[in-house]
Amino acid sequence: MADYNTAPLREFIIEHFSDQELATFSFDNFRYAYEGFAEGMSKTEKVQRLIESCVRRDELLSLLAALRKERTRLYDAKRLGELVLDTRPVQTPNERDLGSTGRVPTPFSARLSSLFAATRHHRLVTAIVVAIALLVLSVAAFLVWGKGQGTPKNAGCQLAIGQPVHIPEGVWAWSPPDVNQGAVTRVFGARTPVYVIGGSKLGVISYGTSIPGWWWEVSETPNGGSIGWVWEGQIEDCQSAMKTP
Repeated sequence: MADYNTAPLREFIIEHFSDQELATFSFDNFRYAYEGFAEGMSKTEKVQRLIESCVRRDELLSLLAALRKERTRLYDAKRLGELVLDTRPVQTPNERDLGSTGRVPTPFSARLSSLFAATRHHRLVTAIVVAIALLVLSVAAFLVWGKGQGTPKNAGCQLAIGQPVHIPEGVWAWSPPDVNQGAVTRVFGARTPVYVIGGSKLGVISYGTSIPGWWWEVSETPNGGSIGWVWEGQIEDCQSAMKTP
């Protein structure tokens, strides 16, 4: 267990906390110490109980951190952390102090401050890395979805409203034209002649992905009701036009 200089710590709490403030502070931060406060105890006795409880549990550093949070200006003005943590008298560096290493020994409080600074730096770097990773993932997802967004409308297949086309056997019609959001409205059992009554419209063509494609709404007659949407890649009349030269 470290040897702390608790006298200035005791004086600080007694001077800057009322009895009620001490009770509230202990209850919120060190419940085990608060539960040891007995009726009729003086404020000095309660402060002593608080410090002893933290020392026994090796949580004096936590007590210092909580005090600094509650009384930041006073804590820093009195340099309380240094008074409590540095138990050796401060000496002016000279050749005797340097010893064989050629360096002045670093006080414990300075090492502690360096550790806190390094921890804050590490957290900042981690947060920046995570933010960059999320940005990269967002851009990648956008590019996957937008792969076909810049394609001119009906670039693969030019159809006209009322035009007869043929759907191969086994093709599914969907409504709306999106395999993730829509539902199957027709399964063509044989090569079927239909008529274009709407489109084209962009929608997802591969289940579980965001890959887009152009869809056409079809009907059994030129002026009939819709039987669903068919992706142009599954329309016979479009397949030859979509082949790479």
